[in-house]
Amino acid sequence: MRNSVEITRGYQFRYMILRHFIAIGSILLFEWVLFVFFAMPVVKYILSGGCTLAYGGIIYSAASKLAKFDKKPYTPLKPERKWGVLWGLAISAIFGICMILYYCSQFVPSVGGWLVLLFYLMTGPYFGFLIDAGGVIPVYVAALMLGLPVLACTLGYIAGSSHFVLAEKLDDLTFEKNEDEE
Repeated sequence: MRNSVEITRGYQFRYMILRHFIAIGSILLFEWVLFVFFAMPVVKYILSGGCTLAYGGIIYSAASKLAKFDKKPYTPLKPERKWGVLWGLAISAIFGICMILYYCSQFVPSVGGWLVLLFYLMTGPYFGFLIDAGGVIPVYVAALMLGLPVLACTLGYIAGSSHFVLAEKLDDLTFEKNEDEE
C-alpha cells in the first residue's frame, strides 16, 4: 500500500476493486475445492453462505483499513461516510454488469458460453446458490450480489473511521475459566 500521504480517492477505488477481485478469486478456489468433497445440495448452500460471509468480511476489512488512513491527521483526505457507500456501489456495479451480460448471453450464441463462464467466475461467493438454479438468478441471490458490497463497504468505513474493532469487541465477550475453579 502507498504512503498514507500519497493516497487519493482514485487509488482507494482501485484498491477496493482489486480487493474485490482477490476476494472473488480466493473464495472461488476454496469453494470449488469444497464442492468436490461435499456434493449434497444442502451442504452447498451452507458452504456458499459461509463463503458469502467471508467475502463480506474481506470487503469490510479493506474499507475499514482505508477509513483508518483517512482518519489520520497528516493525510489530505478527510473521512466521509459517502465513500464507503460509493465503493460498495462500484463493486455492486461490477455484479450488475455481470448479471446483464449473463442475461444477454442467451441472445448471442457465438460468445454466450464465454459470458456464462465469466458470470460464474465473477460471482464466486454466490456459486453454491446459483449452481442448482437452472440458468436463472434467484431474486435473493441478486439482492445479495448488489446489497452485500454496499453494506460491507459502508459498515467497514464507519467502523474504521470511528476506531471500532470487531475483534476487540468479540474478545470482550469471551470468558476464560481459571484452572483453580476446576
